[in-house]
Amino acid sequence: MIELQFTLDLKDFEKRWQMVLDYTTEARILDDCGAFMLNKIRNRFLREVDPDERPWLPSKAGVKRRGTFSRTRGGKLRRGTGTLYKTGHLFRSIQLAPISPGSVETSIRTDVFYAPFHQFGVDPFTGRTRRPAYKAYPHPGIARRRFLGFNDKDIDTYAKLLALKITRVGMGLRP
Repeated sequence: MIELQFTLDLKDFEKRWQMVLDYTTEARILDDCGAFMLNKIRNRFLREVDPDERPWLPSKAGVKRRGTFSRTRGGKLRRGTGTLYKTGHLFRSIQLAPISPGSVETSIRTDVFYAPFHQFGVDPFTGRTRRPAYKAYPHPGIARRRFLGFNDKDIDTYAKLLALKITRVGMGLRP
């Protein structure tokens, strides 16, 4: 006679289930998702592409800067910066922030006054952004260079990443 005996140790299961529950709080998922999306947006900004991976129209100043070299404080040669990156102020201003204190909603935003001019573009005839909520100063026109936003692929990638992290936590591994 052959006999198989099974013993189920629920203590280990309960411990791992509690780890999954602890990891999947709204605040933790929100922080994780926000950091993921912020990283995507900043990466695209440096690559000079919009959320749909279409390249920005290069600016004349950016092309000129990119062709120049300067020395760092350590004496190394550094290539010039590109479009929308003269000082880096706009790039550094893109931050993850809660919508209100204690809220489970968050946003990725910038507080630089000229950001909407570049995000939506400025019509050369009216001097206004192509989005009526923002009034622009008189300007010969600014090409639309979308830098804030995300696409469906980003959402799918984050969903897969979250599922992988939850699986790893359930297995008792670090996320």
